[in-house]
Amino acid sequence: MSKKIVISIVEIVVITVASFVWWQWRPQQSPKYTGPTEKVTIGSYTGEYVALVYVADEKGYFKDEGIDLEIRPYEYGILTIPDVVNGVIDIGLANEFAPVVRSFDSPKLRILASIDQTNSYELIARRDHGINRPADLKGKKIGIPKNSQSEFFLGTFLTFSHLFLKDVEVVYVKPSNLENAMVSGTIDATLIWPPLSFNITKKLGTNAVVWPAQSGQDAYFVLIGSEDLVKKKSQVIERMLRALVKAEEFVKNNTLEAKTIVMRRTKTNEEYIKSVWPSNIFKVSLEQAMVLTMEGAARWAIKNKLTDKTTVPNYLNFVYLDALEKVKPEAITIVH
Repeated sequence: MSKKIVISIVEIVVITVASFVWWQWRPQQSPKYTGPTEKVTIGSYTGEYVALVYVADEKGYFKDEGIDLEIRPYEYGILTIPDVVNGVIDIGLANEFAPVVRSFDSPKLRILASIDQTNSYELIARRDHGINRPADLKGKKIGIPKNSQSEFFLGTFLTFSHLFLKDVEVVYVKPSNLENAMVSGTIDATLIWPPLSFNITKKLGTNAVVWPAQSGQDAYFVLIGSEDLVKKKSQVIERMLRALVKAEEFVKNNTLEAKTIVMRRTKTNEEYIKSVWPSNIFKVSLEQAMVLTMEGAARWAIKNKLTDKTTVPNYLNFVYLDALEKVKPEAITIVH
């Protein structure tokens, strides 16, 4: 047998084996949904953390999955939780601290997935109030929304700065009033998320001193449902997560268009989106780090009397894994 013939046979075998392997491991396309359309109501703050929802809605991914989505605006995430518990909305969107605060009294809350990891919270203080370094916060008025993640991050920020909550005067201010409180000088500092942090910093100009406020700890923006929802509408949740995973891929591959969609939906501009986009990781996941963060936040809430309970809940009981396991199992790192 000639050398050329041997090489040809080897090439044919290699191509055949490669084709077989590709066929076995080729990306599987989900069958197109052909069932009835289902109405789903989401309550959320209207910022860039919701990017995957906006993209999935804009690109028609929810419709492709038989979901008629309604997004109801809330001032901030924790305000959605009572409406989830009472069945006013199907799903709330908030950071993971919101279900932690409510978990002590609402054991039937369920986290369906995280859709963003962010490191965008900032502590902003006024230089003209004598604040140039974290130690100068002692005795100052710091405005934050009550029961928000700002409260938790303020506690950890002060700890890393060798201060305690009792060393400052915490003033509870609604998010809608924070900008005016800072600009007018009613408070000395605030710890808040964008776009409020962005707007306040811009208005104060050189009078603003700004520090990253999360002490290297990500916040997770999560979809929150109820035990009743996951029992009755598990397939709807699965289809919803499938739409969001499609949006995740779109954002990765079409960043400019995704930013344009988010700018339009949030009524912000290119300068703002450019400043906040790098602080976010838009992906659908359920990570072990999120559970550990929740446990730490619960211990902090107990220590600082945000609850009269004394035991940290088992947050594995609050996470609904089934839907994401069917849609994107590799996105789950929670040990279970």
